[in-house]
Amino acid sequence: MATLKSTLPEQAEFSSPQRLANHVTFMRKLKSILDYARYPGRDASRFPPLPAGCSGEDQAAQWRVQCILMSAEMRYPMYLKLLEAHMLQSEKNGRRQGLEMVVPPWDVAIIFYAHMLAPFNYKRDIEQFFPKMWQGRAELPIAQMLASEHDDASEAAWNKMYPSIPYRILTLNDKFVSISSSIYNPVDIRYHCFSTACRAKPARVFSMASWVKYRVGTAGLTCPSCRAVRPKSERGAQDTILKDSQARFGMPIFNLWDSPLRQFCKDGFVDRILALPALPANAVERYLRFLQLIKETGETVVPTLDIDLCWHTHQLAPFAYLTYCVTHLGRQINHDDTIRTETRSTAQDMTARLWALKYGESYFDPTNKGRTEEIRQRRIAYDNAIEQKAVILQQFDNDVSQKDLQESLRLAQAKVDEEKRKWTAAKDSANAMLAQIRQTQAAKQAVRPTLRLFKARFYSKPQQAELERLDRQLYAEKKEHHDRHQVDATLKNELYSYWMPPLNKCHAALGVEANKRRALQQLLEREVDEAEARCWQREVDGVPRMENYYDARSWYSMVPSERPPRAFRGNAPSR
Repeated sequence: MATLKSTLPEQAEFSSPQRLANHVTFMRKLKSILDYARYPGRDASRFPPLPAGCSGEDQAAQWRVQCILMSAEMRYPMYLKLLEAHMLQSEKNGRRQGLEMVVPPWDVAIIFYAHMLAPFNYKRDIEQFFPKMWQGRAELPIAQMLASEHDDASEAAWNKMYPSIPYRILTLNDKFVSISSSIYNPVDIRYHCFSTACRAKPARVFSMASWVKYRVGTAGLTCPSCRAVRPKSERGAQDTILKDSQARFGMPIFNLWDSPLRQFCKDGFVDRILALPALPANAVERYLRFLQLIKETGETVVPTLDIDLCWHTHQLAPFAYLTYCVTHLGRQINHDDTIRTETRSTAQDMTARLWALKYGESYFDPTNKGRTEEIRQRRIAYDNAIEQKAVILQQFDNDVSQKDLQESLRLAQAKVDEEKRKWTAAKDSANAMLAQIRQTQAAKQAVRPTLRLFKARFYSKPQQAELERLDRQLYAEKKEHHDRHQVDATLKNELYSYWMPPLNKCHAALGVEANKRRALQQLLEREVDEAEARCWQREVDGVPRMENYYDARSWYSMVPSERPPRAFRGNAPSR
């Protein structure tokens, strides 16, 4: 059985070798920033002081990364506002949005990157707060950022909009990363207070320690100039802060600072990608087949590294990604790297099964010809099991005894139906006569006496004649009702005494046969399920062996689910 190709079309946003290579280079740049934050050497003193309870090099490294990301999270909407203004100006000047755009500072690029990798959230947030940016089809300008170590035009545009907030707090080139030495406390939070007293004043500076307490909801925040207090929220602190940030700071703060930790954690997605050789030539085709599985099955399928790299690359062009999904898959496809471990484990097995059944190769070892041939042979056995199941069940249904039982049931049911119709007709006839009796009795009661004397009743001769006629009629009707009721009772007794027992016997016999068929079907379905499982499960000496889903040396592997470290809350040590 030849491996099937996807029917979905390629698109430059994910199939261009240059875009894929640029993406890997870009990830390496972003990783170098976070690695620098973890181990800055002599530059450690330029980061905010460690909070109370933070001890040891590992926690210090975690704190510095948190500082970089929380600062970038606050600066990110500033960049989006600048980018949207740039797009509006380009539109006003009659220029189409091309490759050149305002590029983000490198720290902000980490948050921009993480935001795009949650396409549902990204679309919702951008359409709500920066609609022109979505309409302008903004992409992450990776090629532009890699082409130059520093973009003077972007920095000039930033400084024009935010003269008191530095554009560049990190210097990044091919050899090293460093934090700015010309800015006092460069990672501290700088923002414009939107209280009436402060709105027109330069940006205020808050220490990272104060901001962290406010950001995670353990303390309020006081403007050093106007003394306006942003109170903490006792419940749902982060949700409240994010909801109110537009009014408090003039722009939204998206809950994104910890999102990069899932991608850039130790031995996570980025580490795995950067440790591998060149991307396999079949990566784009595997990505298309992966999307086809989603389209055809609707199941939660889990990507391998090669597929995930193409998927991430596609999402870095959000408008094109959405258009492709709606056009070719019929719906938006989210990318969720927060699936719980137990759910993910089930989804991994599901993906391996669906892949082997549809494409005739191992999901995790597609270049192994021996494994592909093994799957081909087992797929033939699986198809034979399905065919054999249908044949055996058809033979059971066509058995002479089965047909005899069906015919006996048909005849018994026909006789019961016939007798029921007779009984129903007799019962209806008796009921009709009973109604006639009641009508005659009512007519008799309607004859009023001409004279009443105590209990005596006196009728005229015509009335007496009418009453006598009604009495004769009533007698005849009662006799007729008695006869009809007797027929009704006789037919009912015959129905339930003579005709129903054979029918019930037929039903019981067929029930026994139905149970036999059900047991046979369950046995055959179990054999089909076992044949199906053998299609995708590896066996060694006849013993099932799990494939290595997490082989760090292979593109055809997955990243184990990891929970990122908890945030420092600025006071007590983490427990």
